[in-house]
Amino acid sequence: CVNASAINLTAAQSGGVWSGTGITNTSTGTFNPSVAGAGTWTVTYTISGSCGDTDTLYISVISCNSSISGTIYNYNYSSQITSGKVELRNYDTSGMQLPIADIFILNGISGNYNFINVPAGDYLIYVRPDTNSYPNATPTYFGDADYWYLATVLNVSSDTAGINIGVHEIAALTGTGFCSGTLRYGIGTGKTGSGNVIPFSDPVPGIDIALEEIPGGIIKAHTETDQNGFFSFSNLTLNSTYMILVDIPGLPMDSTFTITIADKDTLFFNLDFVVDTSSDGTGGIYIGYPLGTYDL
Repeated sequence: CVNASAINLTAAQSGGVWSGTGITNTSTGTFNPSVAGAGTWTVTYTISGSCGDTDTLYISVISCNSSISGTIYNYNYSSQITSGKVELRNYDTSGMQLPIADIFILNGISGNYNFINVPAGDYLIYVRPDTNSYPNATPTYFGDADYWYLATVLNVSSDTAGINIGVHEIAALTGTGFCSGTLRYGIGTGKTGSGNVIPFSDPVPGIDIALEEIPGGIIKAHTETDQNGFFSFSNLTLNSTYMILVDIPGLPMDSTFTITIADKDTLFFNLDFVVDTSSDGTGGIYIGYPLGTYDL
């Protein structure tokens, strides 16, 4: 396996030199599969001199799968989060939405999770606590990050344990403000923050939407889009300014809305976003209209 330990090759006659892909010590014949990588490699043993000789062997290295395990905790790691789901996503920098590789459902008894048969590669790990059991908990990535682009990327080449996550928590709001909007698929004509997009009719359900207070960047509320792509926030605090952030792993957020809850301005509607999943790497998340933008 590519993640196996290095081994020392042996020859019937000593005094020779080893060479070839994966050989890290030519005298002892140390072969390291992680250095060689997956494939079939030629290794040569050569004895110099008038009575010298050369022999060749072939070593096959395969990409064996691994496991990833850890525990989901509350924000200060004092107790476990036992209900919710943990997602494993393939990670790359293509600018496209990152696919889900696996999902682990927490069993309601412990916060332990375990992904098996994981191919070697780079991954993000994300937990979405059950909102009924943990109404104040927010989705959190490995690295205790709120958003995918701040998460710690996990490189997996062998069994990996102790990948723990401390879920963030927020306090309930008690104000009188309200805002709402939708999230739909579309095609952007440039990441200008001008809302210059072609909207489609298909909604984007099940997407995390965060409400950050600015300045400060502290998440004050969190929700996810419903089956119609709709989201809303209520009880927003008077004389506060908020920014709305959409988290879709792999897609950059080019522009967003900011709102200020004031005496005569407490209700905000049609804060609509468009998601462009273009396969050429130019996709992203755009505002649907130019009103109230905050370019990122």
